Amino acid sequence: MSLFALLLLAAAAAPATAADWQSLFDGRSPAAFLSITGGPVDPGSWAVQDGCLCALSTTAGRQDLRTRAEFEAFELEFDWRSPVKGNSGVKYLIERIDDWPHPQGQGRHARARGREYQLGDDSIFPQKQRQAAALYGEIAPSQSAARPLGEWNQSRIVVKPTGEVEHWLNGQRVVSYQSKIHRSPISLQNHNTAVCFRNLRIRALQ
Repeated sequence: MSLFALLLLAAAAAPATAADWQSLFDGRSPAAFLSITGGPVDPGSWAVQDGCLCALSTTAGRQDLRTRAEFEAFELEFDWRSPVKGNSGVKYLIERIDDWPHPQGQGRHARARGREYQLGDDSIFPQKQRQAAALYGEIAPSQSAARPLGEWNQSRIVVKPTGEVEHWLNGQRVVSYQSKIHRSPISLQNHNTAVCFRNLRIRALQ
């Protein structure tokens, strides 16, 4: 094999460098995000607490978040921590946004609809397809890899240009499936429980 070919193979096998990654949260400001309807981040729904981006429990209308940028094929990494009875998700390949009045008339709810990496307290869901790292409501994780409640979990979502999608949890690939892909923002869900995120970063795949 020629030296040129060896160099090409080495470049292809090299791990991603820090320059390949785009930080989505610096621990101080949710500037990379908007409310899911496109307005400023709703301070009644989300707050920065101790260097983490946290969903807030509220009696008023609540908004999911969305990234300002859109992505098609990508690798997303993030840490998350759930309290008892916590429930949230990271949504991608988003198809639409639903916006409806709060049942008690205090503002409006707004939520992304698309593929969802489920996260939270597994005890609230007997269905395996709704437990941590599942493709929510569709594909159960191949194994239970979540850490005890209150501890940080490390997650990764990979959407390849070929349409292969992977969910990883604490170093284990637990979901793999094939999907049509398209450009869309990434969304963090406020499901009215205090789930927190940190170390959010993303890189485009080609």
